Amino acid sequence: MYKNTAGFYDRLTTDIDYNKYAEYFTAIFDKHAKKKPHSVMDLGCGTGGLTLALAEKGYDMTGIDASAQMLSVAFGKRGPGILWINQNVTELDLFGTYDASVSLLDCVNHILDKTLLEKYFRLIFNYTEADGLFVFDINSEYKFRYIYGNNVFYSVDGDFSYIWQNDFNTTTGICTMDMTFFKQEGELYRRFDTVNREKVYSVEYLSDLLEKSGFIIEAIYDDGSFEKLSGKTERIFFVCRRKS
Repeated sequence: MYKNTAGFYDRLTTDIDYNKYAEYFTAIFDKHAKKKPHSVMDLGCGTGGLTLALAEKGYDMTGIDASAQMLSVAFGKRGPGILWINQNVTELDLFGTYDASVSLLDCVNHILDKTLLEKYFRLIFNYTEADGLFVFDINSEYKFRYIYGNNVFYSVDGDFSYIWQNDFNTTTGICTMDMTFFKQEGELYRRFDTVNREKVYSVEYLSDLLEKSGFIIEAIYDDGSFEKLSGKTERIFFVCRRKS
């Protein structure tokens, strides 16, 4: 997906306040970490919005993403001392461990194969220090069913427009997102087409898989808060601790 959209990905996520999420992750560390983390890896970092915001707070950041194009945009932002690594998160091959691991914007939902998802969790376990935290979010089933659904979204904004059409399969739990973008180049518009797929995972399934992978579930929170989940929660945060 992101090969064609890296150059304007940030315009698609203008509703995401990365500084606010950096404060939220810091608050989670303060509340749940046995010791303040120093080294942190950001999994599926994209164009580096969260990575940069956390680096500004003093964390030693490593941003990891499968898209070289997205990382190229991130590198151009020139954050303080950030290491950018071009790897698929289900095939991590790193040089050491980290005090904490984080992921924002439904990286888990992008992993459609359950075997690969289990491999992903085990890799995070391997590269996270004992008692270190793994904090990530997912899109909820409610969001897939009632927000994404089979709906069509669009935006017309001067030099940039898009049409986004969803097809949510309630049997497989996979939402297919067909997106067409138009970016102005001179007097003409260039068209880009891409397809993104995400899968629904229940809290119960993920909790069981995380525990089998060696994590303890510290807490599960509603988006950006320390509140319990509601029937209309759209983004769910997991706070997990790696067993010592």
